[in-house]
Amino acid sequence: MTSEIGYADGSRDEGVGEGLGAQDTGLQSHLDRVLEYLKSDVLLHSLYLVRELSENARQIGYQETCTHLLPVLAQFSRDDRIVIRQTLGEQLPLFAEYLSGAEGGYEKILQFILPVFHALLVDESDKVREQVDASLPKLALLLKPEDFENHLFPLVSHLALDTSEEEHRVSAAEHLNELAPIIGASNVERFVLPHVVILGGDDMFRVRKAVASNLNNIASQLGTSGCTEKLLPLFLKLGKDDIWGVRKACADSLVAISASVLPGNRLNDLVPMFTGWVEDTSRWVRSACFQALGPFIATFSSEGESVPDFLLEKYKSMAVFNPTTSFGDSDYVQYCAFNFPAVLLTVGADRWTDLQSTFYTLSSDAQWKVRKTLSYSLHEVAKLLGEKVTEEQLLSTFELFLRDLSDVKIGVITHFSQILKVLSPEKRKQYFSVLEEIQHAPGSWRLRLLISQQLGDLATFFDAETVQAELVPFVHALLDDPVASVRKSPLSGLSNIAKALVPLPEKRIEFLTNLKSLYTQTEFQKRLIFTKVCLALAGELEEDEYEDYFLTPLFTLVNDAVPNIRFSVAKVLIELAQKDSFKEDSRFADAVAKLKADGDRDVVIFAGGEPPLKRQAGADVAAPLASAATTDPADDTATDSTDEGTSSPDPSLVDLGDTSSDTSEDDEPTTDMMSSSEAEEMSEVSGEGFGEESGVANENEREKEAEKEKGEGEGEGDVEGEEKGKGEGEVEGPTGSTEAEVASV
Repeated sequence: MTSEIGYADGSRDEGVGEGLGAQDTGLQSHLDRVLEYLKSDVLLHSLYLVRELSENARQIGYQETCTHLLPVLAQFSRDDRIVIRQTLGEQLPLFAEYLSGAEGGYEKILQFILPVFHALLVDESDKVREQVDASLPKLALLLKPEDFENHLFPLVSHLALDTSEEEHRVSAAEHLNELAPIIGASNVERFVLPHVVILGGDDMFRVRKAVASNLNNIASQLGTSGCTEKLLPLFLKLGKDDIWGVRKACADSLVAISASVLPGNRLNDLVPMFTGWVEDTSRWVRSACFQALGPFIATFSSEGESVPDFLLEKYKSMAVFNPTTSFGDSDYVQYCAFNFPAVLLTVGADRWTDLQSTFYTLSSDAQWKVRKTLSYSLHEVAKLLGEKVTEEQLLSTFELFLRDLSDVKIGVITHFSQILKVLSPEKRKQYFSVLEEIQHAPGSWRLRLLISQQLGDLATFFDAETVQAELVPFVHALLDDPVASVRKSPLSGLSNIAKALVPLPEKRIEFLTNLKSLYTQTEFQKRLIFTKVCLALAGELEEDEYEDYFLTPLFTLVNDAVPNIRFSVAKVLIELAQKDSFKEDSRFADAVAKLKADGDRDVVIFAGGEPPLKRQAGADVAAPLASAATTDPADDTATDSTDEGTSSPDPSLVDLGDTSSDTSEDDEPTTDMMSSSEAEEMSEVSGEGFGEESGVANENEREKEAEKEKGEGEGEGDVEGEEKGKGEGEVEGPTGSTEAEVASV
């Protein structure tokens, strides 16, 4: 709940809305408030009680809940205000869950909750019934199997056998399917199936349609023989229904039924029915039929059956879109592309020649969404066909997709290593040029991110010389990338690269030395990435090797001038200290103890210490206000101050970098184009982070927030919410600037 309850004295309580007008003092107990609201006729009071039912129960305790809340549930279920009944239906499972954890609470569920739930199931309001329908499976999970017969089944049976209300029977068909996995196979056969058969013969087509749409869970619970003998006859009957909506619902359920019947019935009963649907007078039935065709073909693989030629020919026909034909055909191509790997897997690679022309038609389709779908599954097709056929007949499509629109290109880049793994060693090497193109292409940070995540896999199927010549330079370039998320991505592959270089001892030492040199760099971003390198390689190297190249330098960063670095070190040290090889090393405890006494609040927190107390009221409060009033939020040099009187970093040790966003490439979002919330939303939708110091938040907003919190103008450009870069370079961009250069600007 985000709204509040208002009291007469002006105090507020989190609840259901403003201005409830309760005549309490704000000092009364939670129980007093509940009792007062129970006497009230004000809508918001009642809504608060119902919406916070489980929370109120926790606050007042089990005994008071039984005394005061349980008896009024029936009253709320009869309330003439729909919103009260609707909310009650939503909250009953949570309330029942609370009761189930108390001694004697389960009996209260049977005595009070289920009768109220039954009343709401047959409520006159569609909105109430819809909410209660969604809550029934949650409530059923709380019941004991021995109570299904007397307490759960009667609820559904009453709906299924109610001849006066069509909606009740529709709801029953849905509930029978939803409850099937919960009540188990024996109960499905004994209780669910008889009711489904009755509803399947209902006079109202909406009831029959609901039955046809809700057979998947029932079929899986009945098993192969049970589904074939007892459910398939009903399905075949509904599949020939006079109402096209019922037939379409059957087409939607075809795959679930096919996966649960005997192979002979799949071929002799379902294929003829599918043949009739293909020529159905309703375009909606035809469309649903073709949408299910690929998955339907895939069900033939369970018993090693051969796919009927009729089905395969119909599938291949989907790849050809004729705009002059009936509505919906344009979607057939998308269905065809999406299901291509499954169909190829089912028919087998030896029948590739039957599907080859379809594949080429899809890969050159004018709709980019079709090509995109195929690009994301190209690696699966390559695995099925093997090295020889892939090199002879798939590489042309692979190269075509690499030059396609970015949406299509991303598909093959996402699975780049898996495609190369299928190829011969010599063919693989030909595609290193792709890495170089991605590295230098403008606006390609997302592609760099995708490739960097696969470096560990790439290192496993190349020889040491190739890894040294091609992958190592690419790794170093990625670790110096202007985008933080890209810099972090290759960390997981470092151990595989180090292992691949074992046959070349000198080159391996050079690789590790270059990684070690990151901790001496003036740019704080490089020292920051070094701490993460230390964590990534822990346990992957010989102990003395790890000590010399990474652990000893890591301890020196405890004294780094930048709080950002120090609390990253704290996190790494705490995690490393849990490893068996380091548990007896006293240096870890000493370093963490020093960080716990650090002058920066965040460092102390990440080191596991107690943060310093917040500033007292009075004069201390005026300081941040004065800072906020006098500091220009757009002035990046204002971020040089650090907490607890820490002096500015030594320019000889630290490089601020410039204040440009690290997503400043052509297609990357910039801080002046979106707010922090928009940037966060975009990051979530795209599935790609903008980096820990990337500056996706609006610069002014970050500095204002920092000034409010600490009053010292510290910016916070940390998307991860953990590394603020306080004191220098909050918004990360191309490195190489010095503090003096930024100050001069």
